[in-house]
Amino acid sequence: MELSSSLIAEYATEIEYDDLPTDVIESVERLVLDSLGCCVGAYTSEPSKILREVYGERSPAPGETGSTVFCDGSTVPVEYAGLINGLLVRYLDYNDCYISGTSVCHPSDHIPPLISVAEAEGKDGRALIEAIVLAYEIQCRGVDTGVVWNNGFDYVTWGLYSTAAAAGKLMGLSQSEIENAIGIAGTSTNGLLSSRLGEVSMWKGVAHPYVCHSAIQACQMVRGGLTGPSSVFEVEGGFFDTVAGKPVHIDGLGGREGECYRITQTNIKPFACGYFMQSPITGVQETINGHGIDPKSITDIEVR
Repeated sequence: MELSSSLIAEYATEIEYDDLPTDVIESVERLVLDSLGCCVGAYTSEPSKILREVYGERSPAPGETGSTVFCDGSTVPVEYAGLINGLLVRYLDYNDCYISGTSVCHPSDHIPPLISVAEAEGKDGRALIEAIVLAYEIQCRGVDTGVVWNNGFDYVTWGLYSTAAAAGKLMGLSQSEIENAIGIAGTSTNGLLSSRLGEVSMWKGVAHPYVCHSAIQACQMVRGGLTGPSSVFEVEGGFFDTVAGKPVHIDGLGGREGECYRITQTNIKPFACGYFMQSPITGVQETINGHGIDPKSITDIEVR
């Protein structure tokens, strides 16, 4: 089926907790725990200190509850809590990984920002689980197409659409409002692959939290009455023309016609490094431990 804002928005409104299989709910619980562990580990990192210094003193607007900054308990506007908490889960490169061909993403990047939105909106755990499953499904199905990574754009570009849909659902936006939020987010913050190539800066860990922050703001503006491009994918100058270079089709969506949910196909990292290094590290450890080798005694390694 051809990708469109209306397809995503329609899917967002139909996901219900009671329809989710047990293995999907268990996957969410497992990934939330893993993500929170990553957040604790990154709290003292330099980017965390910078973002908390820049945004940590901002107060929610009158009448708004705001959201909690993980680990320090301060309350800031929801979009900045999403930014700071999103940085915490991502910065160590220790959170989950979804692999599709040569393309990868880290969909738990969504979890802390969505927790922030759920807190600000007073939503319960069931609503949060719905939003997390939705975010995983949209981003991972997008990554399956290969068009972003292979066209010089970062996987975080898909995070605009997945976060706008999931945050919009938590905020109670209608289907048409979610379409507008997707349009605003999708025309404004497409990430370039340069953020993770060459000499990698701190921004690599902030890139996805930033698009989550932007998508949350898009939902806020739509709720206030602002409209956005409702057909951001297929219109002239839209996603198909400028990012993908062609129309984009997805094979299905979780829960429809027996399709599995992508959240059940993500992987948790045992080591804090790129996912493709997990197997070599495991092999080295098994070789060292299985043969009683003292690593300090190794002078040369021959690979055949």
